[in-house]
Amino acid sequence: CKRHTFTPNPVLENVFSKFGMNPIGTEIKSTATQLGWSERQVERWLRQRKSVDAYTKYDKFLLSGYECLSHTFFCIFGSVVMYNKPYLWDISLCWTKYPHHAIDSDVWWYYMLVAGWFWSNLVPYMFLLPSRKDKSQTIIHHFCTIFLMTFSWICNFIKIGTLVILVHEVTDIFIMAAKMCVYTKKNT
Repeated sequence: CKRHTFTPNPVLENVFSKFGMNPIGTEIKSTATQLGWSERQVERWLRQRKSVDAYTKYDKFLLSGYECLSHTFFCIFGSVVMYNKPYLWDISLCWTKYPHHAIDSDVWWYYMLVAGWFWSNLVPYMFLLPSRKDKSQTIIHHFCTIFLMTFSWICNFIKIGTLVILVHEVTDIFIMAAKMCVYTKKNT
């Protein structure tokens, strides 16, 4: 996928950093007058400038691939950790002797790695990566996930929490793989 190019312009770059692609009409008029351009040329430059930061399908494919690999790792790691836990096979054991549950070190690592992954992905989505259509939904999803994991940790819902994490990791693999197929136009 080819990225669009634009001619650098410090005046328009300043307008873009303040207002984005949609400055108010008076700002467009004053900028056009200052540069000796038409309003249409200013609007076109702002659109081209925005397209430079936009994700290409290749970028989206790579990001989905990274997330697919991450979720695959967490799914495999979680399956290995949880395989010998009796509450994986009998969910009623999650509530036996609650809240006095000991936390195994492998479960602790699983919880912390998944929570750390969500924290580490939250910062780029908020501040570093270009804007996407689903940016706000992704940020809300990460905050909710972190909140739920923290809440389950504090309330000692670790057993049921690990099961929920494992189920979601399995489904996320297929969601990311489906997104990758859409970006390569292999919808079937």
